[in-house]
Amino acid sequence: MRILRGLAIAGLGLMACGCQLAAQPAPGEPEARLPGGVERFAERIEISEAPCRQAIGEEASGRLVERCMAVSPATRPPCNALNPCDLIRSEIDRSCAGFSLGTRPQACGD
Repeated sequence: MRILRGLAIAGLGLMACGCQLAAQPAPGEPEARLPGGVERFAERIEISEAPCRQAIGEEASGRLVERCMAVSPATRPPCNALNPCDLIRSEIDRSCAGFSLGTRPQACGD
């Protein structure tokens, strides 16, 4: 048991050390920067917090939820008409991106 604990601690130490080394550019290599030194910041995108059922209606939200349930591998997916439609759509997109082209469910729309 002591050996396993020692190996686990050593492994964590190596992982932490590797993360620190990876953050620094190698000597003589240029640092990655945006063209022209332009600083860019993420833009805030307003997302509707209204329940999907309220935003697009009972029937349309029901279809969206069914589609979400058909593709999501999550044990507790956000496929619920009481959640915002953007959240449900993002779960569909995330889930469909995980399938290869030959195995994608029909609900992915490809």
